[in-house]
Amino acid sequence: QWLDIARAAKEKGMLFVLLTGGEPLVRKDFFEIYDGMRKMGLLISINSNGSMLKGEVLRKLLENPPHRINITLYGGCDETYARLCGVKGVFGRVDRAVRGLKAAGIPVKLNCSLTPHNAADLEAITAYAKELDLRLDLATYMFPPIRRDPDAIGVNDRFTPEETARYRVRGMELLQGQEAANS
Repeated sequence: QWLDIARAAKEKGMLFVLLTGGEPLVRKDFFEIYDGMRKMGLLISINSNGSMLKGEVLRKLLENPPHRINITLYGGCDETYARLCGVKGVFGRVDRAVRGLKAAGIPVKLNCSLTPHNAADLEAITAYAKELDLRLDLATYMFPPIRRDPDAIGVNDRFTPEETARYRVRGMELLQGQEAANS
């Protein structure tokens, strides 16, 4: 079905496709879809948390690289990842994947959904992006969807609007300097 949809979209002029999820690499048929879309000539980007970019998965992507891989960072250290994701050693695994992709010449962009649970890592996350000379898109607007709990909009362990603005500006300062944040 996914390949039929991609084929129809390509016939209408689509050039780029973003494979995302959740984590798209958990699909058992991921490479069937990916390879089929590549054979159509589509430029493919992948959104991933980076934790599965190892072994056979990484080998296949290095053999047939995507246009870009967007890695979502959930923190700037293993401790934050363990607290947020419940698994130890994930930041180290993601870091190895990011460095491996970069070394192989595959374009990588970093994304970070900043929440009260990982905001203390903002400096570490931005320093990591700068160290590797990678673009970092910082999202501070993570509010719960209305379908989940209409009475909890703006709460549920999320930033207040004021905190959202403050972290957004701080992220810009760290990434681009004080002058850019003030413009």
